[in-house]
Amino acid sequence: MTYLAAFCCAFLAVFDVRSGRIPNPAVLVFSLAGFVWSAAAGGGAGLFSSVCGAGGMFLLLWVLYLMRLMGAGDVKLFMMLGVFFGWPGVLRVFAMSVLAGSVYAVIRFLVKGDAGRRFMKLASYFEAVLAGGKPEPYIAAADREAKVPFAIFAAFGAFMCAAVPIG
Repeated sequence: MTYLAAFCCAFLAVFDVRSGRIPNPAVLVFSLAGFVWSAAAGGGAGLFSSVCGAGGMFLLLWVLYLMRLMGAGDVKLFMMLGVFFGWPGVLRVFAMSVLAGSVYAVIRFLVKGDAGRRFMKLASYFEAVLAGGKPEPYIAAADREAKVPFAIFAAFGAFMCAAVPIG
């Protein structure tokens, strides 16, 4: 079932790369399929784990969305992954996704030589948020070249966690 989630995530990552959006109908269909699968395979406990996975990721990532550090599509994507991986398995997927994105960022910083400029932009963004202002979303302020759809890293994290299950 977790490989199915990884394939669904990779499918949605293609949309994110092409258009910068993750289609709601696809997320809904994949999530409903995950709920049905969880209920059929694990009964009430499986369904409960799926609900907790989706709800937990919504609560955690909504904060990043409100801070304008993450797009709504990424929140929806991880809610869908929470349906398939359950709680706390989806936290592992998120951690692997962030790790993959961080490795990419370090390599990009080394190749482009712009780490200082990027960190200063992020620091000034946080300064404006903490001062109570409502700055332009960080993801919108980043130059086009610096934007990489996070769905790519979410798919990588999902595949890694499906391939190497713990527990």
